[in-house]
Amino acid sequence: MKFIALISGLLLFCSVDAADISEWLKDANPQGYFPETGDYSTYPDACNESTCFHLVGVYYVTPTNKGMRRVAVFSEDGKYLGAYSGFNEMPIKLVGFQLVFPESEFGSSINFDGKLPPTRAYIDGEYFEFESMP
Repeated sequence: MKFIALISGLLLFCSVDAADISEWLKDANPQGYFPETGDYSTYPDACNESTCFHLVGVYYVTPTNKGMRRVAVFSEDGKYLGAYSGFNEMPIKLVGFQLVFPESEFGSSINFDGKLPPTRAYIDGEYFEFESMP
């Protein structure tokens, strides 16, 4: 019973932490990428042997009616590191330390296996650069 209470408490802590990160993105709007209005999604932490990354996705429509999709990446201690932008579709899940997009023979995941986010991601036949915080 104590184990279930511990797990429940950890899940609640993680969801509050993820909500705080989404709210920080909306308030700080780094690089002008994260508006107040939009669909924000949090993913489980992408943890490897050396670190964890917090990931938040956002989908919104620009004033020119263009759909925009981004994934914000935060360090283990909650510092904003940067974002990937311009995907055709949003990621669907996290498996281990891989953020998985809809299946494509031309790349369908971002592999967070290092101490820093990868500088490039190959998704559905396109390269996406990690835009780090200046």
